[in-house]
Amino acid sequence: SINDTFKATAIVDIDTDDARGYTAAGEVKAVNNLVDTSLFVCYPKVSLDGVQYHLSTQMAALMNQVDADNGGIPYVSPSNHNLQCDSTVRKDGSELFLSLPQANYLNGQGICTAINFSSGWRLWGNRTSAYPSNADVKDNFISLRRMFNYISNSLILSFWSRIDNPLNRRLIESVVTSANIWLDSLTAAGAMLGARVEFLNTDNAVTDAMDGILRFHLFMTPPPPAKEIDFIQEYDASYFAALFG
Repeated sequence: SINDTFKATAIVDIDTDDARGYTAAGEVKAVNNLVDTSLFVCYPKVSLDGVQYHLSTQMAALMNQVDADNGGIPYVSPSNHNLQCDSTVRKDGSELFLSLPQANYLNGQGICTAINFSSGWRLWGNRTSAYPSNADVKDNFISLRRMFNYISNSLILSFWSRIDNPLNRRLIESVVTSANIWLDSLTAAGAMLGARVEFLNTDNAVTDAMDGILRFHLFMTPPPPAKEIDFIQEYDASYFAALFG
């Protein structure tokens, strides 16, 4: 967190000296306990015209670029977007080319990587480092984790001016109405499948209200990334009817 108030994430790299091959990357991740919902892990390094970069550096810049292309809202995954590189390398400069199955293996270990599959070098991976041990999609998808952080941070900034206002029904209705108008706009933009804020009795004990504490309940469903698109093939003999006019 930042200042114990705003939610943040960290992006780190697995040292290629510790993991010479892709299968060792998952072992290094486990041994070093790189498992957290707010931690994104990258492997290996990337290079452009002989200059090496940590993949985490390019991933951070890429996330900002993708966000900027989508209204500053982090609902689009940075995976499968172009990196600025021409190879994947180890620290010693030796090339470490990953096939799609090998890259998918890393993704299955909660590690982001880079591949050159059909349209240039791209970041590949949607999972936070909490995957695969954490099955909660809001914690193991990068775009969902970032959306939850974004919503939390935005609400803090939006309603900070309401702090210390009189705790009455007018304040409650004002917060609920304003928050829902904003969430509706995110849904209309495709950044949410749906979202709403409610003020519930079950979340607000009278003793809390007496102490000046209000709790609003946010229900939200950011869209997950379509990490797999399958086509089911079937031979359909009915089309032979076209032979007979």
